[in-house]
Amino acid sequence: YETGALGYPTGPETCGLRDGGCYQNYQNGAILWSKTTGAQISANGPIREAWRKTGYETGALGYPTGPETCGLRDGGCYQNYQNGAILWSKTTGAQISVNGAIREAWRKTGYETGILGYPTAPETCSTSKPMKCSQQFQRGAIAWTSAGGASVTRK
Repeated sequence: YETGALGYPTGPETCGLRDGGCYQNYQNGAILWSKTTGAQISANGPIREAWRKTGYETGALGYPTGPETCGLRDGGCYQNYQNGAILWSKTTGAQISVNGAIREAWRKTGYETGILGYPTAPETCSTSKPMKCSQQFQRGAIAWTSAGGASVTRK
């Protein structure tokens, strides 16, 4: 209740969000609910701020699918969403990792504990043909093309 991490409610439960979802704001975050994700906490802080910048549940990431989890390498944290994750570390700040070929290639390297470390910038894609996307990491990059798939480059 009010003695927990979220504190007191600051407004009523509001429904009518994307996919019939609802939310309620609290002093230190919000609880969001959708039929597919259930009730999930979104705590105030850099991860929630990055999610806000994507458009919350109407943005590319969709709803949170689990809690913010900390204790990663170098004191990092992450929160998973329907279409990706947001990762935070003191040195990289909050960075988005969208589901797709680049995230899958990063998974195969060991995520933040692997050879590339944390993402340092969002994934960017060209609009020209063939399509090309890339994402920068602490110790390298992953590039993807529609013709050749994903490739990892270390610094």
